[in-house]
Amino acid sequence: MRFIRPVLIFLLSVLLLVLVTGLVYEQVSRLNARKLYAANQTFADVGGYKLHYKATGTGKPLVVFESGLDAGGSLCWYKVQPEIARFASTFTYDRAGTLLSDNSPNPKTGYQMAVDLHTLLKNTGYPGPYILVGHSMAGIILRSFVQKYPDEVAGVVFVDASHPLQVKRFAKFPALGITSPPKWLVRLQCDFGFTRLFYHEDYPSTKPTDSVNVIDNAFMPVAMPAVIDEINSFSPMADSAATMKKFGNIPLIVLTGTAKKRETEFTDAKTGKEFMKIWMELQNDHLSLSTNSKHILAPKSGHYIQIDQPELVIDAVCQLVNKPKP
Repeated sequence: MRFIRPVLIFLLSVLLLVLVTGLVYEQVSRLNARKLYAANQTFADVGGYKLHYKATGTGKPLVVFESGLDAGGSLCWYKVQPEIARFASTFTYDRAGTLLSDNSPNPKTGYQMAVDLHTLLKNTGYPGPYILVGHSMAGIILRSFVQKYPDEVAGVVFVDASHPLQVKRFAKFPALGITSPPKWLVRLQCDFGFTRLFYHEDYPSTKPTDSVNVIDNAFMPVAMPAVIDEINSFSPMADSAATMKKFGNIPLIVLTGTAKKRETEFTDAKTGKEFMKIWMELQNDHLSLSTNSKHILAPKSGHYIQIDQPELVIDAVCQLVNKPKP
């Protein structure tokens, strides 16, 4: 028994050393990431916190990109923004708390995200009209934007966009649910360096050494708490967006990834088939938002069409801008 106390003291000392080392490692890594990637970037205040944005190209209407539920924020548009900037003005940004943007004290709602984006556009001198291009969860967010600022929207492109009814439609399939670990646990893992050491994420059709993945993973420990907040807010956001049913005659193009991998990424084949069946029904339902809508399938793409087949997103924007493809 006399050996128990020294052993416990030793183990606690080791644990404390590991935690202190991890905390220092994480803070130094965050400082280095800001030094490497935040230099010469553009930021604007939207009400007590700053959002990171990138504007390129010239002309009107302005093409504005809204990202999905993604710690990498605007990184996912790296293949399409430079090409579209050859024939139009483009604007990407990181939502509050993701990548380079400050977090916000405001609740994570579609309405607040729409207000943040609109405020950012106004404060940086970019009035409408806008062509909105939204991926994944942006299908929920952009409904709020169109409802609040309809006269400033010249067109919408949904890129494998989420649907307000998907939570209810997927409810009987546990593998299709959106769940998250407790926020306190995620913050603990992030603050003490465990996320940076042991968790890495790569965009599809990319290599781990590609710059988008390097930057994404460099800021992931900072962004994850905000991502958890967005995950936890997804269901009420979807319920709210379900009441926003019409875009009028605003042009709408719906892009849907239909590659076979979308079914096979599930371990259970039946779940994969049910997912695609429901997903296609919801994607087709997007079309009812506008009296001027069309549906384009992306047979070589999964969820990230803008990375798997960026030319389809570029072409869709070309159609709405009424410009020939570059």
